[in-house]
Amino acid sequence: MANASRGSTRFRWFFGDGTPPDTARTPQHTYSQPGTYQIRLVAYGRGTGCSRNDTATAQVQVSAPVAAVLPRAVVLCGSQVTVDAGNPGASYQWSTGASTRTLNINQPGRYRVRIQNGGCAVRDSVDVRRLPLPALGPEQPLCPGSP
Repeated sequence: MANASRGSTRFRWFFGDGTPPDTARTPQHTYSQPGTYQIRLVAYGRGTGCSRNDTATAQVQVSAPVAAVLPRAVVLCGSQVTVDAGNPGASYQWSTGASTRTLNINQPGRYRVRIQNGGCAVRDSVDVRRLPLPALGPEQPLCPGSP
């Protein structure tokens, strides 16, 4: 919320998070927790002419920060591996077109995701590799009791 008051020389900002009021004309405030906060500005007039005290309010939504949490690489053992982009409540856009938090992968390759929560966003990726099947050699007949 911008301070567009005129004729005022004293100000009191209330940020709705229990912190003490700020008396700067244009303060900066950092919220420590995500949530919805009601901001209130009281601009005090000089008491002469049309200059009187005035109050303005606004609501601000503070989003939880998003973090890149995918491992750098995973191994595809079997037919599928599932990766989780974390960040509950965020929105997801995978390079495959999927928009879910988790992605089931059945092919090797690099998979990218954009994670967004409100105005906060981060990009992350994971490399999926397949282990080669072990070479066991030709079949060997065994007799009962033989190692």
